[in-house]
Amino acid sequence: MKGKTLFIIYQAGRIITAIILSICVIFLFLKTQMLQAINTLGVSVVIFSWLVLEVFCILTLNAYVRNKSMKLSNEEHLAYVTLLTQKVYKRNKKLKAYGLLLMARDELLLGHHVKAQETLRSIVIENLNPNQQKLYYFLQVVLSVLFNQDSHDPLVRYNAIKSKSEQCPDDEEVKKAVEEKQNDELIKMVQGTRVVKRMPSCLIFILGLMIFHIVFFHGLSTQLNTRWILRPRYALYASLIAYLFFVLLSGFVLYKAYRVRKMNHELSTLHKAIHFIISVILMLVVLVVCTYYGVASLFLNDVKERKIANTAQSAYTSWKYYEITNNNGYTTTKNYYYSQDGSLFLKSNLAS
Repeated sequence: MKGKTLFIIYQAGRIITAIILSICVIFLFLKTQMLQAINTLGVSVVIFSWLVLEVFCILTLNAYVRNKSMKLSNEEHLAYVTLLTQKVYKRNKKLKAYGLLLMARDELLLGHHVKAQETLRSIVIENLNPNQQKLYYFLQVVLSVLFNQDSHDPLVRYNAIKSKSEQCPDDEEVKKAVEEKQNDELIKMVQGTRVVKRMPSCLIFILGLMIFHIVFFHGLSTQLNTRWILRPRYALYASLIAYLFFVLLSGFVLYKAYRVRKMNHELSTLHKAIHFIISVILMLVVLVVCTYYGVASLFLNDVKERKIANTAQSAYTSWKYYEITNNNGYTTTKNYYYSQDGSLFLKSNLAS
């Protein structure tokens, strides 16, 4: 895959994602009774859930393109990041600085050392984060060695930045290669910075779907207008899925927090133990609460629905008519509802 092709996929993917999700939202409001059934806050939460899904779809696309870009040749990667910097990153000074940094690295790998040095000089270093600054000074070190210039200052700055990223090579290895003027080894180290471990794109998409469902269902189920309910079976299973997703997300967050703490060698053993115990307690609390409200509702509520003939002589004549029987183990209630879309029910005045 060429760099230009990958850039086109990235640009087209962002536009198509926005269009498809916008159509889904419009279809949702036009083809269901949602605007009638939920209040303004509920509509806002539902729209927000779709915006969250769009953000995660874009993040998924970014991850996919980034992983593909690692497989490009240096020449094709330079073409890709050049287009990205000139067409997309130019609107954000931090992204532009990062794009120029990647361009300088590719130019160095292609042997365009003078051009790489010029590109580095055009970067405002304050716009780079610590991990990017470490790469910036590493490139400066390599270029200084290649041009037989003094590399002491950029090497000191490189060693001074304590980055948790595994992208840049070990400080001692770089120092040794500089002292022995191992140019080929330094170039090999620069090539190694192109491969960065990132979260898989499919995992990002799955996390986005989980968060989307939790927010969407919460907005739909808690902001219903008077007399409106969600279809009982849908509400039951959707709530169970939401509780399950919440447990999984909580576990994922605690796992990532553990990984961050593990990388932080400054924490004492006692502090790590305390953080671990707190994480376990929080996870147990989340698990118990979700199990109580989720699984318990599945076994304690016996809901039966039956579509019956609609005898209403009103605005609801064309609507479907349902009889809902709910047995919670103590009492049995029977209510009647109208529905157009089969997912949102409006309670009838008739009950027994």
